[in-house]
Amino acid sequence: MSMTALSEQAVAYQRAAAGLPEAVDPTETWWRRRIRSPYTWAAVALLLLSAACFVVFYYLMRDTLIEQVAEVTSEVGQPQELTKNQYAEAFWMAARLALPTLAVYVALFFAIDRLRPTSALAKLIALAWGGSVSVLASLELNTWMGTLVGVQGAGDPGSGDRTAIFVAPFVEEMAKCTIVFLLAIALRYRLVTPLQTIPLAGLSAVGFAFTENILYYSRIWIYTTKITGQNPAEMLHSTVMARGLFLSWGHPLFTSCVAIGLIIGIRQQSKLARILCPLAGFLMAATGHMMFNGLATVIGDLSSMTFLGVMLLLSLVGWLLRQLARERSQLAWRLDDYVRAGYLTERDPLTFCLLKNRAKLWLASLLRGWRIWRATSHFIGDLSELAYLRSATIRGLVDEPGIARERELLFDLEARRPLALTDVEGLRVKPETWTIANMKARVLGWLPWTRNRGGAIANPVSSGGGGHPVPAGRYPAPTSMNGYPPPTARPGNNYPAPMGR
Repeated sequence: MSMTALSEQAVAYQRAAAGLPEAVDPTETWWRRRIRSPYTWAAVALLLLSAACFVVFYYLMRDTLIEQVAEVTSEVGQPQELTKNQYAEAFWMAARLALPTLAVYVALFFAIDRLRPTSALAKLIALAWGGSVSVLASLELNTWMGTLVGVQGAGDPGSGDRTAIFVAPFVEEMAKCTIVFLLAIALRYRLVTPLQTIPLAGLSAVGFAFTENILYYSRIWIYTTKITGQNPAEMLHSTVMARGLFLSWGHPLFTSCVAIGLIIGIRQQSKLARILCPLAGFLMAATGHMMFNGLATVIGDLSSMTFLGVMLLLSLVGWLLRQLARERSQLAWRLDDYVRAGYLTERDPLTFCLLKNRAKLWLASLLRGWRIWRATSHFIGDLSELAYLRSATIRGLVDEPGIARERELLFDLEARRPLALTDVEGLRVKPETWTIANMKARVLGWLPWTRNRGGAIANPVSSGGGGHPVPAGRYPAPTSMNGYPPPTARPGNNYPAPMGR
């Protein structure tokens, strides 16, 4: 093996050990990189596992409910049979009732993760895991551990409550947060703020709650129609309002404690702190879940539980807003390092540290065409990655491999700047060339019977630069950023005040 190949393998190993993405070959297509990446196949395996577990859960609950209905109705002398078609009808009816709660929370967690968002695939994996693997694992472990806390013989009427209070919190939180730890191992370089880990943990939790709600709704419907003889619509409505609305905050809130402990541990240099912080977050989540189940079992007052949930949610929202202000401040300050080095413009930190500016650039570029939107989206992502890479370098979390990644990001930013929208000053979201005449001409140009006619057709002119993105390797290497000192003075009153530096 040549020394060049050996050095390339050493560099690749250093980047992987630091959690940095591997160097991208500009001649290699996106699809080939995805197929060659082991993370792609790991994601496919996790999604297939989730689908298989959901199917197993469906058949397991179907057979269990059929046996229970036959047993209970036979004991009272009025045997009835639950058919497979009846169970399927109840299952999909329950799924439709549980879907609105899931949709609201998914939209909320996607909205939270906007500063440096994780990929949609990572969010999908967390949601799928929570709704299938964690539910099936919790079901089996709760059943097994419930037998350990029960009483043999005539039976213990409190064994069900004992399992819900002392067993289920630890089992369910462990099952839900497992995927968060797996994603943290795979994406440890990208997970830098609580605004990323909380949505991942929350999506796993709402996936768990979605499948659990299907179980409860379908069971209530089957029991009221086959066994108890109560009003099925009334009982189902009360259950949906309680679990789908007033108490829906339980699972996402408790699992978020694990996400907070995890991100605090990732930021620490001490190995002991990296172990203890996630463990403390897990214990907080399990303790909160235990108290929730205990209050629901002992008190059972829906209004009191709802009031408690509102207070806890307001506290979490306030903490997240403070974290957002802190991350905005850090983003502006780290980008200012590159402004003073001459790699970025003076407007870049002020423009890209605000979410409203990013949203305006994103929407305006979307209306100006695919190429401009793609360049703008990558430009925003590269700037965020560059700022957090600089922060990790200053704190000693990334060393020599970070310099190579830093150069790559600077090359990409320079290549995308001519085409991307990079400033909101004087920018209108709707392109100025979107006139009635231009829109009519564009529509006529799409019609097959007008394409071959003569005459010029006015095309909307996109603002924001021209040309094509140039591969990073065609630009000369910038002067070394190695050893560039952190800022010692505040750059100006226009920047947000540093918080937690």
